[in-house]
Amino acid sequence: MNTIRCLFALSIFSLISCEEEKSIKLTTIQGFPEDLMGCTCYFAENEANFKAQKFIYVDSYERNPAYISVEGQLVPVDAESSDGSGYEVILDIEKEVQLGSELYHREGIITVVHESGAVLTKPIYGECGC
Repeated sequence: MNTIRCLFALSIFSLISCEEEKSIKLTTIQGFPEDLMGCTCYFAENEANFKAQKFIYVDSYERNPAYISVEGQLVPVDAESSDGSGYEVILDIEKEVQLGSELYHREGIITVVHESGAVLTKPIYGECGC
């Protein structure tokens, strides 16, 4: 009887340990995607990464196209809704300072939600402008 319990416990443990980890690993976007022209928003995790142009989110000034990079792969996302890529991206801008007639500094939080249920929340630091 103890053998059966041990086998049952091992079976349950192996099923639980094989469950896929639900996490999102954002990576930096290398340069600007070719289809982003004109007005854009571009955000990094912090000021140092911003100055080094290590962006984690870019869009066409809060419109499509918009991009994140997940584990080194550029992923197009919908900046205006959650349709398409399996990812929903929510930008919560907490601070905005006008730097010029068409340039704004912004800071806030990015939340990325994958259809699997994985959620990632990070600070963002960046600019939007033309």
